[in-house]
Amino acid sequence: SSGINAEYGGALLGELQNVHGEEVTDILCCKNTFLTGGWSRQIVIYTDSRGVEEEEPPRAVTDFYHTEDILSMALYRSDILAYCMYDGSIVVRNTGCDVVLCKLTSSNCTP
Repeated sequence: SSGINAEYGGALLGELQNVHGEEVTDILCCKNTFLTGGWSRQIVIYTDSRGVEEEEPPRAVTDFYHTEDILSMALYRSDILAYCMYDGSIVVRNTGCDVVLCKLTSSNCTP
């Protein structure tokens, strides 16, 4: 299958559509939203719209901040996402309004 399976207790609850050949290394879930990130340098936001007449398509978040593969992600509350990339940089963004709050790199730090 080309999608990402979401299983709970052995029952398949749904299958997430693979967007642009995404290679997933991390999956986060909060309320009715799934976020995936990985080697393809993009984050995809899926909204669980079961029971809704018009299903919302997955939204790929690709911008110039994704210069490297995404290794790990963490979610604070339901809208603050932090993720680290292969080059060691960390990006913090608000997923609700899709705004980057800050980007931390090793060049920003002094010993």
